[in-house]
Amino acid sequence: MREQELVAEPESNEVVLRVDPPTRQARLTILFRIVLAIPQYVVLYLFSLVAVVAGLAGWVIALFTGRLPEPIAEVLRTGTRTTAQAWGYLMLLSGEWPPLVARDDSEYAVDLRLPPPTTLNRLAILFRLVLVIPAALVTMLATFGFAVLAFFFWLIALVKGRLPDTVHQAAAATLRYAMRYYAYAWMLTSTYPKGLFGGRTLPLTAGAKRLVAAFLVMGTLAYGGPIAAGALFGDFGAHAAHADVSAAYEQFAESTEGFGERLKACPEQPDPLACATTQMGSLASALSGFHQEVLAIEIPFYADDEAAELLMALAVFRDAARGLAMARSAEEYRNTAEQSRFDELGEDVDRTYTKLLNAL
Repeated sequence: MREQELVAEPESNEVVLRVDPPTRQARLTILFRIVLAIPQYVVLYLFSLVAVVAGLAGWVIALFTGRLPEPIAEVLRTGTRTTAQAWGYLMLLSGEWPPLVARDDSEYAVDLRLPPPTTLNRLAILFRLVLVIPAALVTMLATFGFAVLAFFFWLIALVKGRLPDTVHQAAAATLRYAMRYYAYAWMLTSTYPKGLFGGRTLPLTAGAKRLVAAFLVMGTLAYGGPIAAGALFGDFGAHAAHADVSAAYEQFAESTEGFGERLKACPEQPDPLACATTQMGSLASALSGFHQEVLAIEIPFYADDEAAELLMALAVFRDAARGLAMARSAEEYRNTAEQSRFDELGEDVDRTYTKLLNAL
């Protein structure tokens, strides 16, 4: 039987994927399948650019008229069928190189039958982007899971010269669901995507159903695992960065303890200028150490801006202290202090330090 899916008569508004039964393929074409499919990648990329514009225009028009304009519908239908054939070739469902653009009279081993244009529910059109989210999630997980296991399928096909029946069925079911999702998203059908585990027109064996379930599990682990790990370790990293920044600040505070009292006492010393410049030199050294400590801490990306503000405040305060430490006269010392707004720089450091801790 040529048309694997057409076991039962499909509904009139149903998106039907026709996939020929698995046959032997040339091992050389299996070996270089990704390279051989490069022209299809280019075509699909160009289609994606056109589809965004056509889909947006079609959505606006359909919202008022209740149906897609025929020229837009034809572009989206052709692009979706081309996508199905290109993906079918890449997924090893066929060993025959697909046409660059799907044709109505195509006899290719993987083809998509789309329902004729019909009147659409305007409310469903309005909320299409929301309604499609569950199907988009299932499509993403299933196709991602297939991609995770694709190397092993490719290796098996390379050795055997064909896909095993179970893998072929599971891949066909995954591709069909993805195409039903795209057809619904592009408003080519009003029927919500279904049939990932087979169905009336595409019965799957128990093994194929288990494999589809494995796609979903692998997709969830491969896609959701890094996100969960990032959240877990990101939270751990935030706590570690918070502790490191706090420790660096405490060390700075200890090294500058009593700085204000010692500086106020300088006018009573035999050489007030030498006393003040010495204190400023010590402060500059402590600020430089604090700056280097913060610079070495691994700050989570979401607190990068706050860390940069603290580092800038420290650098400005450090440079001002160095300038005062190099003053050669009392007048130069006073002018430098006024020009640098020295009295406000410490407040900037405290403010940006607190801001960074809050971000962490």
